[in-house]
Amino acid sequence: MAPSWTWAIVRAFAAIGVIARAAAILLWSVAILQRQRHWLGCLSNMAMLPAGALMLGLLRLDVHGAMLARLGESIWNVALAWVWLRRKL
Repeated sequence: MAPSWTWAIVRAFAAIGVIARAAAILLWSVAILQRQRHWLGCLSNMAMLPAGALMLGLLRLDVHGAMLARLGESIWNVALAWVWLRRKL
């Protein structure tokens, strides 16, 4: 059985991953907003809400919190893929 402190390490790395992905979406959205895709740039704000809630301590990264964070990222990724497939970016 794993030591009890390993769970704390796993949760810390999960939080770092959520925040890093939100930062990547933010930087990418800035570039997208410069190309006049305002709706896709604004959608990135929704994808970053779970990361903001995590940093403010309003979201815990249990199963439901992690799923909420992934849902926001997934919606943004699907929208980005849709724009790419239509060759509008």
